[in-house]
Amino acid sequence: MPVELVQSKHHGGQGEIGSTSADLWRSVNSWCDALEILGDSPLPLLRLVITQRVAAGSLLEKLRADPQTRDAAAALTALEELAGDTEGPKTTRPWRERFLRCTPVVREALVGQIIVNDLAPRVSEVDSKLREVIGVWKTDQGQSQEILEELKGWWWGVSNEMLDRSNPRSCPADHVTVA
Repeated sequence: MPVELVQSKHHGGQGEIGSTSADLWRSVNSWCDALEILGDSPLPLLRLVITQRVAAGSLLEKLRADPQTRDAAAALTALEELAGDTEGPKTTRPWRERFLRCTPVVREALVGQIIVNDLAPRVSEVDSKLREVIGVWKTDQGQSQEILEELKGWWWGVSNEMLDRSNPRSCPADHVTVA
């Protein structure tokens, strides 16, 4: 059984993600799918990794890993309220309705397992972040690029190409979902 299910949302520009975001509700819907497949198995950690900033005051702030600000019960209340809003965004309505069809116990368990990681590096920033973390600089002589390539592995080029909007062969979506 999986110990963690990750939803990754990659946006090219700056911005905020809020409580009514399609990225949030699409992720919740995907996790509801996973719950059906898992049945009675233990619920894995449900991680939402986003390149955008969590909007100040949004329920997503309450779902960060930081124990000082984490409040899954308050986030659950807010999610249930938003899910039941008949005037809410039409795009997310089916996903919000799906969440409400879960039993209260399942909704509480699901929200309790969600961890939000915002401000994840964009694809274009990963090399510089890796160089910084491991102390390999572009100006270094020798094998700095080879070290980065080893760390990132073969798949990096494929995923980078898929997410690069300037590449005509890339994925047309403005985000990628990984489950």
